[in-house]
Amino acid sequence: LIDKEENEERKMELIKETDYYFKRAEELSPKRQEIYIEWAKTAMVSRDFQKMKERSLICRDLNPNLFDCYWSWGLSEIFLGNLKEGKKDALETLKLFSKLKYPKFEKFREYFALKGTSYFSTIDLIACKGKVCIPINHYEKHFREYFKQGSTSEFAVEGQESYMVGALARIINNKELISKENQPYIEIIEKNIYNPYMNILAQAIEVYEGIKRCIEVIENLNLKQESLPAIKPKKAVGFGASEAPRGILFHKYEFDNNGFSTFVNITTPTTQNLQNIEDNIKALLPSLLNENKDKIQLEVEKLIRAYDPCISCATHFLEII
Repeated sequence: LIDKEENEERKMELIKETDYYFKRAEELSPKRQEIYIEWAKTAMVSRDFQKMKERSLICRDLNPNLFDCYWSWGLSEIFLGNLKEGKKDALETLKLFSKLKYPKFEKFREYFALKGTSYFSTIDLIACKGKVCIPINHYEKHFREYFKQGSTSEFAVEGQESYMVGALARIINNKELISKENQPYIEIIEKNIYNPYMNILAQAIEVYEGIKRCIEVIENLNLKQESLPAIKPKKAVGFGASEAPRGILFHKYEFDNNGFSTFVNITTPTTQNLQNIEDNIKALLPSLLNENKDKIQLEVEKLIRAYDPCISCATHFLEII
């Protein structure tokens, strides 16, 4: 509500009201981390990044094992312009994620990611297993999208097989472009290359690598005025692809002679990962059949979350009958 409120006076009232209830919650349960992490989010929406940092640190000090505290803390440093401090926080977060005990589970899959001259720079090629193999404008010949009866979600396969995109896929295909100080963490991934839970560690590596790259870009930034090129509309078809945080995002657009779009197809990373998630659940379930219902649900949801799917109800969407 605070973020969407356009009236500044009303927005300030909402902020004060929210702070009042968080203070009451703090009085009633001063050691409950969830209060401080949600309070920090409110400070972020209110653009009070110093308070966001303070509340994130309280959250961290109560229990260093709640990852949301570190995420919020690092984000606050970035918002405050303290990128170098944010880099330190990201490194501590990476160290923490590298020491976690991930479930022992592996299933073969292909990993697809864009290839570029630097880790966060991509060109018009899709790589698999570290080798450049598919031009972006040929992606429809290799990747097929489809729907399943009883599901509103769209799925995708490469040929007839499921595959994975995202942080883990990017690192596997572009590991030589990662800075040397991150190589020890990549070695952990390489020892568990077909373990989907390694996507969590891969995301932590990318956060740290990304902040480092941001500092380099900002310190060497040389902006100049550029004029927009003249564009004459014509009938055409265009393809594009970019690496979103969750994986490759494909675009296809068709235009008429007036420059109006007549057809659009966007293939999201979650669409591409869904079939692989299902295949992994099928492979995981036999090892859980002797467990109780709650344990089965917990383990399956942990597997799903490792992919970081863009599903609004990803936390509580699984029903076991």
